[in-house]
Amino acid sequence: MDFDLHEQNKVTISLLLQPLQHFKEKPSSWFTNHLKWCTDCLQNGYHSWFHQFSLIEKCPFHETKLHIRCTSCQEEIPFLLSNRRLGSPFTCNCGYKLADFSNSRWREWDIAECEIKDSSLLRWLSINGEEKPPCTKLFFIPQYGRIDLLVNTTPFASANFQRKNKNSRPVTHELNQEQLKTIFKANKETFKSIDRYIRKKLIKNHIHCINQLRDLRNQDYSKFPDICPHAYAYIFWRKSVLQKTHFYREYMNADDLGSPEMNFADMHVITKIISEEFKYLSSEFSHHNPGTDMTQLVWLQNKFTTHFCLNYFRLWLQIAQNGAQSESVPKWDALNNLKQASLSKFSFKYIIKNDRLSVLEAYRIQVNDVIANLCNLLYRSKQRWMYLINQRQKTNSL
Repeated sequence: MDFDLHEQNKVTISLLLQPLQHFKEKPSSWFTNHLKWCTDCLQNGYHSWFHQFSLIEKCPFHETKLHIRCTSCQEEIPFLLSNRRLGSPFTCNCGYKLADFSNSRWREWDIAECEIKDSSLLRWLSINGEEKPPCTKLFFIPQYGRIDLLVNTTPFASANFQRKNKNSRPVTHELNQEQLKTIFKANKETFKSIDRYIRKKLIKNHIHCINQLRDLRNQDYSKFPDICPHAYAYIFWRKSVLQKTHFYREYMNADDLGSPEMNFADMHVITKIISEEFKYLSSEFSHHNPGTDMTQLVWLQNKFTTHFCLNYFRLWLQIAQNGAQSESVPKWDALNNLKQASLSKFSFKYIIKNDRLSVLEAYRIQVNDVIANLCNLLYRSKQRWMYLINQRQKTNSL
């Protein structure tokens, strides 16, 4: 057709990846391995690299949510220029037709709508080396990123830092043992503050309920007492964030946030559920901003921890009523859904104003979605509770 498709693909991909040049991910990692498609586009025989870009969730031409699974078999379709997973054009391997070209659509192929209507994508594509200062960098977790978050929102928190402070502790390219200890202590204090805030501000009228559930206060152990949803949400929020083995209190007067002797050759955090994400942000920031003040990295991590923990607790409250009534706890799949929903829609921007001043900004889009069908994923059996109660009774007898 006398058209250089390879060159066109290179130009499109280059435009999409321009704002991400400082990330160390491979370019291919920003594009999903499974097919993402817009039904309206596909009805006209059209598909775009924009659809495959991992930071895009809606079709930029029709502004409708992209499909990621076959409507019939609910399987993902690999993104391949091959017929290995398509029995015939626009047809899933299960036989379901993604688009129907049995009528006159082939003759109308040239009228496909290709005008970008998504203002977020237009803004993203306008970011280039000339327009965007080289001293501005985005920091976010790739699998939870979204274009509208990265280009259109107002920061909910920001802080100015003196770049050349005589008393500052500079961040090194690879975090050393002292810096890792500083991050661990900051993460611990942040979690303690969040924990205290939830107990004293959000659920202050339910402290007795929390103690009853945590201490397993039951006289005959034959019937578990009614569970308060607020206590349920708090206990299992805390257990999953810290990744504790038991939900009940093992030692009445012990601090379960104690810092045991550990080797700080690697990063350790109290909020273990997000330890990998925590490491990623720290690594990205320290790698690209060596020499900055250590307080900047601590500020970034504190905002990240606070945002996640409070969002995560709010989602626990959404499922607490069903969980408490069924006397059961979430399975790992459900916990992962909660975690993903709490992590999404969050990013940072680092701006170097001049030789002396830099700014860190935190952005978020509030999570308002109720996890669809979450309660159907949740619960272990009631016998699990009785097993834990019996184990506790045996421990007490010993």
